[in-house]
Amino acid sequence: MELFSLTRAALDGELWRLWTGHLVHYDFGHFAFNLLAAIPPFVLVGRKARVALLAQLFLIAPLLSLVLLFVGGFGELRGASGLIVAAWCSSGLVLMRERRLVESLILLGAIAAKLVLDRHPIGPLSGGGFTVSTAAHAGGALLALLFAPLIGPRALRRNEPLSDPAKGSHGPQSEEPDVDHDDGEVVGIGRLDAAPRLHTIEDSARRLTRR
Repeated sequence: MELFSLTRAALDGELWRLWTGHLVHYDFGHFAFNLLAAIPPFVLVGRKARVALLAQLFLIAPLLSLVLLFVGGFGELRGASGLIVAAWCSSGLVLMRERRLVESLILLGAIAAKLVLDRHPIGPLSGGGFTVSTAAHAGGALLALLFAPLIGPRALRRNEPLSDPAKGSHGPQSEEPDVDHDDGEVVGIGRLDAAPRLHTIEDSARRLTRR
């Protein structure tokens, strides 16, 4: 996994490390913990918001890697904790826009508590051969705030398909056949061909009357 971990080799041309450094882990326990932590923000938001969130994290990953290399002072880094913090922050903001305040406060409050604990004497925590980086968590949270506009209003709608406010409909309207109520005969489908067929029937009636 050394080929994919985040090191200063990323600045020497191995650019893939700016992304893959967040995907590789030190051991299975590290991977399992991050996987479980990544589930809530994606479960709580709608499908369109999930896609926008993934795109946002794709853009945040290299920037966060650069922050850690230049500011954090890490020689090597593995793990997705910084991106997970970003995902929690972004999802919390999405839920706030949807006025789901309880869920939003849970996510944002948990991240705020995490950042405070990172500065507490018991943090940063260490174990299992990896270090939880305060810089990664803070950087992920700040970048999530900067990229928050990427998840716009259209991505926040949970119901599909999206409705058109001007039409007041939740989808395309089906056309019903036009019926001549005098004899129940179907004279056309849709507005465009109904009128010509009505004229045809009227002309036929006139001809029969003249005879």
